[in-house]
Formats: sequence, C-alpha cells, structure tokens
Amino acid sequence: MKNYYKLLAAFLLSIVLITCVENHVLPEFGKIFITSDPIGAEIFLNNENTGKVTPDSLFELLSDEYTISLKLNEFIDTTFTTSINENQRQNFDIFLKEQNPKGKITLTSEPSGAEIYIDNQNTGEVTPASFSNLERGTYQVKLSLNLYDDSVFDVNLGKDETVQKNTRLIIAGTAGSLYITSNPSGAAIFLDNFNTGFVTPDSIKPLAAGNYNIKLVLDNHKDTTFVTSVTTGNTTVANINLKEIFTISTSVNPENSGTVSGDGVFVEGENVKLSAVASTGYTFVNWTENGSQVSNNAVYSFTANSNRNLTANFSLNSYTISTSSNPENGGSTNGGGEFNHGETANLSAIPELGFTFINWTENGNSVSTNQDYSFSVISNRSLVANFSLNNYVITTSSNPENGGSTSGGGGFDFGDQANLVATPSVGYTFVNWTENGNEVSTEQNFSFTVDKSRSLVANFLINTYTISTAVNPNEAGSVSGSGDYDHGSLVNLIATPNIGYSFVNWTEDGNEVSINSNYSFTALTDRNLVANFEENGNINVNSDPTGADVYLNNIFTGQTTPHTIENLVKGEYSITLKLDDFADTTIVTDVFSGQTTNLGTIFLRDTTSAVEVNVTYSVNSNQQLIFTFKFNQDIRFNRVTVTRPDGTPFPQNYSGVLLPEGIGINWTYPEKIVGEWKFVFVGSKVGGRQQDFEVTEFVDVL
Repeated sequence: MKNYYKLLAAFLLSIVLITCVENHVLPEFGKIFITSDPIGAEIFLNNENTGKVTPDSLFELLSDEYTISLKLNEFIDTTFTTSINENQRQNFDIFLKEQNPKGKITLTSEPSGAEIYIDNQNTGEVTPASFSNLERGTYQVKLSLNLYDDSVFDVNLGKDETVQKNTRLIIAGTAGSLYITSNPSGAAIFLDNFNTGFVTPDSIKPLAAGNYNIKLVLDNHKDTTFVTSVTTGNTTVANINLKEIFTISTSVNPENSGTVSGDGVFVEGENVKLSAVASTGYTFVNWTENGSQVSNNAVYSFTANSNRNLTANFSLNSYTISTSSNPENGGSTNGGGEFNHGETANLSAIPELGFTFINWTENGNSVSTNQDYSFSVISNRSLVANFSLNNYVITTSSNPENGGSTSGGGGFDFGDQANLVATPSVGYTFVNWTENGNEVSTEQNFSFTVDKSRSLVANFLINTYTISTAVNPNEAGSVSGSGDYDHGSLVNLIATPNIGYSFVNWTEDGNEVSINSNYSFTALTDRNLVANFEENGNINVNSDPTGADVYLNNIFTGQTTPHTIENLVKGEYSITLKLDDFADTTIVTDVFSGQTTNLGTIFLRDTTSAVEVNVTYSVNSNQQLIFTFKFNQDIRFNRVTVTRPDGTPFPQNYSGVLLPEGIGINWTYPEKIVGEWKFVFVGSKVGGRQQDFEVTEFVDVL
C-alpha cells in the first residue's frame, strides 16, 4: 500500500503519545471485508494500492470515511465510499461490470413468432431472435404467443458466452402438471435432460400432454431415471425410492505387501467382490475391518449396505540358506541360516592353507566367483563353496605404460622361482619394483620364491634434460624458453634483439643450427645454445633542394631530407628521393653493422620548363595602359620598372604578386601615357629552382 501503513503507524504513534497517555486507552479499529464477482480484483484504499486482491480484508482502520476502488482487467473500475466506526466490521460483495461485454442469447420457439420479454421488459423482438453484447448474469426470459401458455425460464450467461434456447410452446388449455416426491427428499429434478431447478417434493407445470423422461439426482444416491405421462388438465404423481450409494475402500498391511482390486462405489444391495494378491515374498493372511477379522479368503464377497473400510493383511515369507565346502577339507563357510524375504545374505568362503577358492555353485551351476557372496533372499537355497589346490599368478606391469617393458610373469606353483626383468624404453631410467605401492627391489632383474599370487609394478622415470642458452654479444638481446624438459617434450626458444641489433642465428658448439629467431625442437639430450646478434647500421641522406620525401626500398619513411634512417640490418638498400618539380632520384647503397653510411647531398634535377608569357595590352578611355599576362606556369613578380620617353625612370612598387599558370592577369598602369614607354617585368618561378626571368615591353602611344 506504499505509504498507507507508514502514515497509519505515524498517526497511531501520535495518538498514543498525545491523546492516550493520560487515559491509557489505545484506539479501537474497524475492518472491511471485500469480495467481488469475479474474484481477483486489486483493492485500492484512498487511491493507494493495498497489494491485496479480492476476497480479502482491510484491517486496523480508524473511524473515518474511506474510498475503495476495485480494478480487474476486462472489467470497469468500481469505486464506492463508506464510513466505518471503531470495532465495526463491514462486508461488501461487488458485482463487476464488463468493459466490453460479448455475451449472446439466441432464442427460438416451436412455433416461432413469440414475443420476447427479458427481465419483464418487452424487447420488441419475436422468435427467432438473438441478443448480443450482453453482460454476464442471470436473465429471466418470457415467451408469449396467442393461443399458447407463456413460457418463463432463466438463462444463466457467463462472460463472453453464447447460449441458445429452443422452447416448445404449449397450446393454452392443453397443459397438465407433474408432482414428484422422493425418498429421501431433496433430489434435483431433470426433465428431458434439462435441470428444472426444482427439488423433490415439488410440482412442474404447465406441461404439455405427453411422455417425459425424468431424472432425479441426489448426493450419495444413484441417479434414478423413469418415464411418466402427463395428460391434459390432470396432475401426474410420481413417488420414487432412491437407492443410496456406498463407498467400499481398502488398504494393504503392511504397505507394498500386496495389491487389492474390487473396491469403489456401489449401489445399495449391489454385490461387492474384493480380491487380494500378495506381492512377491508375501503371503495373504486375512481381511480385517476395524481390527477384527471378517474373512481369511483372498477373494471376499458381500452385499453393499454401508460404507466400509477393509484391510488386506499379508505376512513376509521366511527362507533357509544352507552352505557346504567342496572338498570338505578345502575350506570353511559361514553366513547361512534363516532369512526373511528380501533380506541380504552375506556368505563367506575361507580357504585352508594351500587351497584357493574357486566359486559358489548351486545345483552344479556357478553363481559367483567372489569369496564374499551377497544376494537378496527370495527362496530356499543350498550353496557349495568350491576350492582347489593353490596355483599362483605373478603379474607385471610398467609405470608409466610407455616407460618400459617387463617379462618373467605368469602362472607358478607354490615354491617355484620367478625371475622378473624390467627393460626401460628410450628416454627412461628404471627406478624400482613395487607391490601395492611399496618398494620390493631396486634391481632390474628381480628373483623370488612364489608363495602367493603377486602383482608387481616396474617403475620408470622419464629422463630430464637441461636446455641452456646464451646471448652473443651480451648486450645485444634476450632469450626465453630455456630450462628443464622431459624427454620428448617440445622446446620453443625465442631470441629477441635489443634496439639497434638484429638476430643472426642459433649456434651450438660453434655450429649454426637455425636462422629462425623462434627455434623449436624435441628435447632428447642436454643442449647449450647461443643466440647470435649483430649491431644495426644507419643511412644519412640529404638533398639539394631539401624537403624531398625519403623512400626506403620503395616504402615511404614518412620523413623528408635531411634525414638519418636508423637501426637497419646490414645489407643492400634502395633510397629514393621524391620532390615536386624535380625528377625522382634513386641510389642503391650497402649498410654495414655498427656503421652509418653517408650518402652526402644529392643534387635533384629540375623538371620545370623555362618561363613563357603571352602579353597583350590595351588603352582604356583614360588613356591608361592595361597589360594582360598569361604564363605557362606559376610565377611570382618581383618588381616592375618603367622608363618615360625622356629616359627618366618611373619606379613602381609591385613585387611579390603570385600569378597562376594559364590564367589571365590584368595590370593597369596608373598614369596617362603619351609617346614610347619602356616596361620591364622581373620575376621568378614558383616551382623548380626558381630561376629569375625578365619581360620587356615597349609601348608607343600617340
């Protein structure tokens, strides 16, 4: 209920502390019990979910007014208000209305055309007709047709149920009645398999003249069916004696000792036949009722005239187990005697000195080869323990199985000499002979006198080898994977160079055994291996001009000149320099261990062409000269000099202007000119080696 009980507890505490301290009187509470049709609706108190569903009670309610709501899926929420006083209990039974009723009643009649009344309201419909979207509940239906008696009946409609009713109307003035009594009374009356809702004694009217099938149903009594006739204007009386039904129950003593059949429900006066069948190992004794014997026959018959509870009693069977020895002097036996069915007999055969137990036999057939023979007793038995003069078996095995082989075992008579030999496999060494885990000899050739059967184990130990490693030179790198290994194990050695060094090879006793830094082999002996490294070299490269991309073996290093390529394994390398507007240049050189190869400054060949320009000019309305330049490549103007017709210079501040390739650039001379003027434009390439160029134009303006 979320905060409901917390608020209630706080309120009660305040009442106790403030109001009740002087009078020492605790408040009294009320209680509300709520149920609903259907049940299972959530109960809300003052809009708080109590966590309860109908039917349930709300306890410890103080005197006050409360709002109660019931909520259930597919039904309309129902809310009501009630006031409760101290020590008062209120009960509410709420009928919940469906949210979307889908009940349906279909009514037909013989003959059709009867007016239909539901709950005393004329529906305006006549048979046949259907009424949909009805809520669950009981509806009173009346069918009315001229010249026929009204037919009135109830229809019980469940949620979303469809009920069809076909009614045979009775012509007015042709009806009779039927009065039925029974012994005992209170039996439900069914008319033509329809429950009339009446119980005996009662009358059923009106009924059309004719024959009717009547069935009377009463708890603990046999259903009674009969046919009776009803005539016009008369009352037919039927008085029926109902036969009582008795229950005959049975049990078994002791439990699981047998089975019983024939019990059940019987009509008064019916013959009962009970049969008791003993389980395996049991024998039937008698039937008892309330502890008293009623029969000692396994099949017990009697007439049913009361409820009865009968017990079939059984007894457990007892058997004799006898034992003997063959030959008599071969050994002794024990464990025989008297046993109840299902008990376990534990027989033991004990051979005399010089004899060996063979088996247990029964009627000449072997039943066990164990000296200690246990079985569940289900019959009388006579068992023989058979013995033979000793013969011993010496068995041998290897540990581990692949550690070596053994010989010399087999069958021996008492006192024979056994000569065992243990031979180790390659990679193994003999350790000792053991028996039951205890050492008996450290000699590979083990001899002894046989006086019993023995199981001997030749133990071998796998050889272990030491794999040691070294680094040459010491500071050049590291090695992993050395250590002790069992014979046949896989060894994985890994040589890792330090920065500035490269792996060369593995050597053993000065001889190369592998050029792979990861060297794997099978351990077959002690080994001492050396990982050899050599110092790396460098390449120093520069260019004119600088800033060229440096490629090593056609792979871009990410660097530009000048640059030193470090930590290279000795060998031959290709160095390529790439720079825009210059030809790619490749040099092949050798790198030596611990040395830096200096390639010096590599002069890059300029691939840009000479500057070419197309110059046009025009004179505008202000007699100002306008030049238009188009260059074959990107250029930059450094300066512009102008000489007047009188030979005096007219300097211009025009430098550092970038002119892109192929795009016309206009330059307007700021003064009006007359006569022959000389214009000199000086600049340089943007790409290549930036050689200066000069463009001279003579302009004669009249």
